[in-house]
Amino acid sequence: MSSLRQRSTIKASGPSPKSFSETTPPSTSPSGWCHRLKQFGSLVGIGLLLNLMASFIITESFTWGYQNRYTNWHNWVPRTKLVLSDQELAQYDGSDPSLPIYLAINGRVYDVSASPHYYGPYGAYGVFSGKDAARAWGTNCLQTPSHLTYDVRDLSEDQLAAIKGWQDFYDNHHTYYYVGEVVHEPIDPNTPIPEDCRNGVPKPGN
Repeated sequence: MSSLRQRSTIKASGPSPKSFSETTPPSTSPSGWCHRLKQFGSLVGIGLLLNLMASFIITESFTWGYQNRYTNWHNWVPRTKLVLSDQELAQYDGSDPSLPIYLAINGRVYDVSASPHYYGPYGAYGVFSGKDAARAWGTNCLQTPSHLTYDVRDLSEDQLAAIKGWQDFYDNHHTYYYVGEVVHEPIDPNTPIPEDCRNGVPKPGN
């Protein structure tokens, strides 16, 4: 009799069943996931905001001083690609303040309106504005009028590579940007090739 009482006492004092909250699996309902995603989004947003603030305080830019075509907001604005003739391009030489300033390099047209002090009528590189002076970009002959032309006949591979390098410069610039193409009149093969100049003038690096 005493042994039966002892066994029943042990059974009664054994481990109690786990509570409902301990045995119920975590909620996987759509509302639960939405709450987690909102929390994650809030943390990411706060992190980005703090990063932008720190970048502006330290470098006075929101990109930690890094600048290229992807930080140029003009490249993110949808626009219709321009196709200009030489006569149309000539209107954008900076002489009309109501128009942008364009220059072309071997057919590619760029907007350089952000620097009128360089590319305006009185700027050091205003000779490039309103025209495709591809030859001068390759030869450095800025003060030789005959080189302010798209005629690149007889240029060396190095000079042609220099022209391509300047195209890359404007294509990837953080301020200037590509707007379209200029279609040139064919060059008469009998036209004399411009003579080379002796002292090239450095081109813009701004």
